Amino acid sequence: MERLEGKEKALAIVDSLKKYFAADGEYTRFDLEVDKRMVDNAKTNGKSGYSGLGDVGAFPYEDRTHGLVEYELSLPTHYDDVDIKRVCLYHQQDFNRLTAEQKKRLTEHHSMAIRIVPHKQK
Repeated sequence: MERLEGKEKALAIVDSLKKYFAADGEYTRFDLEVDKRMVDNAKTNGKSGYSGLGDVGAFPYEDRTHGLVEYELSLPTHYDDVDIKRVCLYHQQDFNRLTAEQKKRLTEHHSMAIRIVPHKQK
């Protein structure tokens, strides 16, 4: 499922489709134990914690917007007892496909939302 890069194994690259969807086509549930193992590995290598960037584009790609909202709401709002920072990444067009209620629920669930606007070319 994951490939660890480099000598220190400080970078894990995981295919989003494999991360979020099981072999039976259902989406996988959030598993804090995986994050705890990543934190332990980081600390073994002298790091203070673990940062995870999750591209949730697999959900719209598979036409599973409802599953996306359900998955995101299953994530902890804060990781008080685990040294982790998690960022959920959305393409603007995918986010625009959500209903106003879904957008509201997601942004209220997360402790922070950042919109990155591309620089206009001259």
